[in-house]
Amino acid sequence: MIEDISYSEALELVLRHARAVEYEELSYREALHRVLREDIQAMSFHPPTDNSAMDGWGVRASDCSESPVQLQVTGTILAGEEWRGSLGSGQAVRIMTGATIPEGVDAIVPFEEGEERGMNVMISQRVNAGAHIRRKGEDYKEGDLLFESGRYITAPDIGVLASMGKITVKVSRRPVVSIFSTGNELVEPEEQTPGCKIRNSNSYGLEAQVKSCGAVARVLGIAKDEKNVLKEYIIQAMDSDMLVITGGISKGTADYVKEVMQELGAHIVFSKVRQRPGKPFTFSLLREKPVFLLPGNPVSTMVCFELYMRPFIMKAMQSNTNNVLTVVACIDENIATKKGRTDILRVIMKEEQGKNIASLTGAQGSGILTSMVKANGLLIIPEEVNEIKKGEEWPVRILNTF
Repeated sequence: MIEDISYSEALELVLRHARAVEYEELSYREALHRVLREDIQAMSFHPPTDNSAMDGWGVRASDCSESPVQLQVTGTILAGEEWRGSLGSGQAVRIMTGATIPEGVDAIVPFEEGEERGMNVMISQRVNAGAHIRRKGEDYKEGDLLFESGRYITAPDIGVLASMGKITVKVSRRPVVSIFSTGNELVEPEEQTPGCKIRNSNSYGLEAQVKSCGAVARVLGIAKDEKNVLKEYIIQAMDSDMLVITGGISKGTADYVKEVMQELGAHIVFSKVRQRPGKPFTFSLLREKPVFLLPGNPVSTMVCFELYMRPFIMKAMQSNTNNVLTVVACIDENIATKKGRTDILRVIMKEEQGKNIASLTGAQGSGILTSMVKANGLLIIPEEVNEIKKGEEWPVRILNTF
């Protein structure tokens, strides 16, 4: 077991043990926020034909080289209809947005730029060839690589899949993450809380974070600080892909989690990371399954998830992104930190005069859950730094918001 390691070393060790989950094939309509496990090439041209970008009149641009000009209106083409005619010189045809461009038409005049008089239309300005025409394959051509394996599927992606008739897609199976919290002091949120009790917020905050990655969260509840009970909960979770336990990993007289894990045959990969919050964070393997042991303080729990579990889950799903966005921000106050540890501070990001500005949420204690509620970013200060001066620019990790 490795003890007292840096944040970067801990992250590298965690990610080293991420194993890919299987893929499954499902309807494109069910693929939102899933990770793609195949390259997808366009199966057709989009648009499939040259078509009108406006409601207007289809014309020959050569007929409109001088204005004004009067043209004979020969008919109407609606989107989705096939018009078998051919436009001759001196003629125009009404055409709606999305309708296929017929033979002879090489420009569209929007309705608001002409005046229809009986069976004729008066065009009052010069028209350029190609005006308001969308070309076949302008969006994508058959065979174009549209999506690479590992893509995190978004709502616009669903629309593109539908546009080319890609009805089923291969995506990563949603990994199942079991969650439980430990402590005789804990009660469930709906229960009354005597002064000595605390509602279990960790399990449900983690549940939401797990779901935000596209994984499945399974909350097992609260385990009392008793070895046999802890063993039962841990064994119960072994049918999931990974387990996260909060609390019971420090040096308290009732902190049995690491001891119980070792009795069950777990390999403790590392314990204790030079960071704040989350110093007691421990990563282990039991029956080759990852078990994340997180501190009981709510902020430590949520921060450790963002630092380690989110990238782990995304890697297990074979995502080519870790679901994390980092931007550079100007720090609006002096910040003193302790050299020799990584500090993770909760900040509020806002834009002022075109610049990103980051300010601390207030007190940064690991038990102040509202610091995570106020925050929309994490400022990660490396252990070799002991001071940030007001006005310096630093990368800020945007907290997941969808």
